[in-house]
Amino acid sequence: MYKIKVVSILVLSFFLLSFSATAKPIVIWHQKEQAAKFIKQELEHLADRMGFEVQVTYMPTNDLKSALIKSIIQKIPPDIVLAPADFISYRQQLALSKINLEEFDIGDISKQSWQTVSSHNKIYGIPLIVGNNLLFYYNKKYVTSPATTWQEIQHQNINFKKIMVNPIGWNYREVYYFLPFLSAFDALPIKNNTPIFNNKNMKAAMTFYKALSTSGMINLNCDYDCSFKKFIQGKYVYSINGDWAYSELKKALGDNLGLTKLPSIQGKPMKSYMSSISWIFPKNSLQGHHSEHIKSIVTLSLSENFQYQLYKQFNLTPAIQKVQDKIKQSEKSDYALILQLLQHSVVIAPEPALSAVWLSLQKGFDYFLSANVNPDKVVKIMQKSALRELQYINIQK
Repeated sequence: MYKIKVVSILVLSFFLLSFSATAKPIVIWHQKEQAAKFIKQELEHLADRMGFEVQVTYMPTNDLKSALIKSIIQKIPPDIVLAPADFISYRQQLALSKINLEEFDIGDISKQSWQTVSSHNKIYGIPLIVGNNLLFYYNKKYVTSPATTWQEIQHQNINFKKIMVNPIGWNYREVYYFLPFLSAFDALPIKNNTPIFNNKNMKAAMTFYKALSTSGMINLNCDYDCSFKKFIQGKYVYSINGDWAYSELKKALGDNLGLTKLPSIQGKPMKSYMSSISWIFPKNSLQGHHSEHIKSIVTLSLSENFQYQLYKQFNLTPAIQKVQDKIKQSEKSDYALILQLLQHSVVIAPEPALSAVWLSLQKGFDYFLSANVNPDKVVKIMQKSALRELQYINIQK
């Protein structure tokens, strides 16, 4: 009897060791470079406590998208991905799991944040951090009351020229910075999952934007690094930049840094677009054998402590409302204003047409800024390109 028990224990031990050696880790990909070490350590500690393994890999956003699509084709996708919410526009190609919130233990995430991961009343991701919205920064050394309209900036520029400073700079040729101008002209190029370029509002927005460079208001060849550097050197009075730039700008300018809402155009407000960095689950991984462990990873990342550390260590805006409120109450900074401006930002639903619209807008935008071409011609080209691209995307479903 004793020998039988010993043999049984040995067999069981061998089985458990074999299972442990062959069990596949949960594969996690993400694109948050500044928080890469923190994310890896926290998830590995969780896995150790709960008795499973994780393999955490950081990739730049563009590499992440191409690697993810390739992994689906090769049938070796990761289990869970932390990515920009616009990845959800590829949900059919990526076979993303639909989210049943009753299966997760998470706190209060704002309706606006859920909109970044939702389409047709279905949820395809869980926001971890939110923001990515554009802000209007200014140097208090030159202005104590910032301009609220573009007409006012033009008027102020008369005095700026006298003291040899330029009025404003931003990454002018990057299409993301063009989007708030579209909002002021009611020219959002997507509606009901359909591209909409060929209209008078789009043409008016493009004409206004191009005039800012042809009039000398802005240097169209001063890119992100150039405009960022000139602003902190005091060579630009105003700057349009993202919430991601606040910490570095504050460090450089100190009490001279001011921020406010974007200036209006002809009485119409400019509204930035916002998004989220969210957990998504390729190849229906939420329905797979790692499901419970994946849920525990998400639950940890949305805990108050994890969310607060994302802000405290990396100045990232947490998705959980309770943590946002805690920060507003405890921090003496511009954070309350940044959150207020975020709440007035616009969400674009992650529809399949979004990727088609984005590609066509970038191509047409570059063409219009670089050539002496009529906007009528450009919007027709963009409309045709977007419809063709959307047709291709639909074929790939």
